[in-house]
Amino acid sequence: DLKIHALHHRLPALPYIGIPGGMASLYTVNRADVLPIVGPTAIDGYAVVNGFSGHGFKESQIIGSMMAQWITGERANFDTDVPMEFFSIDRDPIDIAEHNVLA
Repeated sequence: DLKIHALHHRLPALPYIGIPGGMASLYTVNRADVLPIVGPTAIDGYAVVNGFSGHGFKESQIIGSMMAQWITGERANFDTDVPMEFFSIDRDPIDIAEHNVLA
C-alpha cells in the first residue's frame, strides 16, 4: 500500500484501480536483432548502455571496460576483443541463431 501511495503521489493523474498483479518495464534494444545498444549517440558526449535485461551482469565487466575506454580515450592494458561498434545503434543486425540474449 505504501508503494501504491508513493506512486500516486508522483503521478497523481494515474487512476487508482487496486493492487497490481504484475509489473513490466521497457528497455531499449536494436529492433532488428533485439540485442543491446552500447556506445556514443548523435548527442556529443552522450553514450548509452541499454537493453541487457537481467543478464547484463554477465557482460558488465567488458561493457564497463568498453565505456571506460570511450570516456577516457585510453586503451586498457588488456585486449578488448569486441569493438564498441558491434553494439552501435547504427549497426547491421547481429545474425545469431536465436534472437534472444547474448549470454
